[in-house]
Amino acid sequence: MQITIYIHNKPVYLVDALDEQLEKWHHQPETIFIDELDMHTIKSMLHEINLPEIRRGIFLHADLGELKSQFLKNLKCM
Repeated sequence: MQITIYIHNKPVYLVDALDEQLEKWHHQPETIFIDELDMHTIKSMLHEINLPEIRRGIFLHADLGELKSQFLKNLKCM
C-alpha cells in the first residue's frame, strides 16, 4: 500500500512495501530512501526533500498507519 504526499511539488511515498517502480527509483541518486521510523529520520526526509538535486522520497515501514501518523505529526510541526 502507498500514500503519496507532495512537499514543494516533490512526491514523498509512504509505503509498507516497494512496488516495481519504487524499487527502480530506490537506487537513483535523486531519491531519498529511508526505512527506519523515528523522529530523526522523519526530520532528515523533510530536510533533504528540499534540496534541489532531490526529486522524490521513499519512506518504507511495515506499519503504514504508524508511518503516516508520525510523518504527518512532524510535518505539522514545520
